[in-house]
Amino acid sequence: MQGQIEDSAYRDAQRQGSGESVVVGVNRFISDESEPIPVLDIDPSLEESQKESVKAWRAGREQDGVMLALSKVGETAATEKNLMSVIKDALAVGATVGEISDSLRDVFGVYRPTG
Repeated sequence: MQGQIEDSAYRDAQRQGSGESVVVGVNRFISDESEPIPVLDIDPSLEESQKESVKAWRAGREQDGVMLALSKVGETAATEKNLMSVIKDALAVGATVGEISDSLRDVFGVYRPTG
């Protein structure tokens, strides 16, 4: 299945490159003017503040409940069942999006493009 998706994307890129497929702003109707993209400067102390905030969040939650909910996310991901309710339950007990994502990666793995 992944190979078919990659092949389709390659064929689309070829059509765009040849001009057969029009993508406004990519291969047609391109502006010669370029506007500078503003760079967002973030105070480095904000990173530390956010780290402390996450530590406090994790310290204030019921860890056993979070672990049970994350386990259910992984178990459900290994089946054909809908994941939304167990993900909502995990969030409700204080699991982070990163922890839920880790549970899903444990089951599904991480996409690595071929070729």
